[in-house]
Amino acid sequence: AAKKATTLVEIYPTQPQFYYFSGLANNQLKRFSNAKIMLEMGLDYVVDDIKLELNFNLQLGEAYNGLGDLKKKELYFAKANQLLKAKK
Repeated sequence: AAKKATTLVEIYPTQPQFYYFSGLANNQLKRFSNAKIMLEMGLDYVVDDIKLELNFNLQLGEAYNGLGDLKKKELYFAKANQLLKAKK
């Protein structure tokens, strides 16, 4: 799944959902550095989609947790929490 999502990113570089799926798959495979890179790149393409932005931030929190960076983990989880409150 990670390879397929990365291939889709190469074909459709401005579609944030493919970066998200690549990041999600890499997190599940415990490839946290790859996940972080894909998620940070893809987050730049998210426009007016709170749900997708929320999911990006959750996955970035997971990636940074896996990398042992607790400050950035907390930062992204806090952003996700703000988006969750804004969504209601």
